[in-house]
Amino acid sequence: MDDPTRVWPTSDVAYVVPFMNCPEANDTPAIDSQHDAENAFVDSAAIMKHSVACAGTSTDSTHTDTDSHPPSTHQHSPPSARQASPASSPLSNGKYMSGPGNMYALLHSGAVTCTGPNGLEYDRATVLQNLGYWVKIWDSPMTEIDLENQPYILENIQNDVGLKDLIKLQALKLENHDFVVLLDPNYVIKEPLDDAFTALRDSDEIASYVIDPVTGGVSTSMLIMKPNLDTFNNLVDIYKTVPYTETTGWGDSNIGLFPGGMGTSGLLTYYFNEVQGSATELDRCYFVNNADDVCNTIPFDIIVGYSVTDEVCGQPWSCTYGEKQDAWSDETRILCDQFLIHWIEQRQNFEEEYFVRPSTIHKYTTTMFHR
Repeated sequence: MDDPTRVWPTSDVAYVVPFMNCPEANDTPAIDSQHDAENAFVDSAAIMKHSVACAGTSTDSTHTDTDSHPPSTHQHSPPSARQASPASSPLSNGKYMSGPGNMYALLHSGAVTCTGPNGLEYDRATVLQNLGYWVKIWDSPMTEIDLENQPYILENIQNDVGLKDLIKLQALKLENHDFVVLLDPNYVIKEPLDDAFTALRDSDEIASYVIDPVTGGVSTSMLIMKPNLDTFNNLVDIYKTVPYTETTGWGDSNIGLFPGGMGTSGLLTYYFNEVQGSATELDRCYFVNNADDVCNTIPFDIIVGYSVTDEVCGQPWSCTYGEKQDAWSDETRILCDQFLIHWIEQRQNFEEEYFVRPSTIHKYTTTMFHR
């Protein structure tokens, strides 16, 4: 529950990262819709926040006492969608008020106390708070009791993404911001999202999204929404009342018949297609590039953000780069190289800016993974 006396930040944009499960949780779903960094949790969360600060926002992106320790509350495209892709470059000049002081972490109550790689328990809320996140501890808006009209979901949701995946919808409650940007922990933003914000602000549309290249559904790796409690309640009501079946998906629409289809991705795909079609599809190759064979020819300099997942490049903190590169095309190898180098440089910059003890500069960064 939120403390009603708590003063939360206000700004044009809030960046929101959900954390649904501890890595060692017994109820971890069969499908990991989040790619939590597990043993590299602190690194991943710190660099994500730092990358937002460095993405050209208009506010001062330096770390200050006022935003360093915000308090914790223990508490293909749709037929009517307009596809947006940049005419030349999607980059802009950071004119929206956002920045590192408006990073939220949405923690499920079951993902607060976790076990670290050393076998010791630690409090994720405290860690994230110390990194400068505003922490909200919220449960899923749906429980098994609410699913009396959804027998198939009730029986099978844990073999998909689990009900905890719906915690992502809680971002719609942050109505003190004009936009919320839902981010997966493995997403790295490198340029402002201002053009997408402007297009959304000047329209009646409620969201801007990319299509997941694996499932064909709405991706939650990077999802821009206009926070609205009515939209939140509408989505919760749909989840309870619109039948989902194994053969016809949501409402006999054949939507949601993919991994994650019973979670946030499938629900939003149905919502944007069949209920509220006013949403913009963004060009994945610019906004959530993963260096696959569809997007590997886009110049790195004009990519707004990229996703480091095990499907293609691998995660920088998992040290699987060398194991994967033999399977890549030349174009994918070049782009994965650039992703990795950028992430390492971000981490190096973070160390130099926020730690008193100087760190060793990795002069071999550009060649260290080529043997």
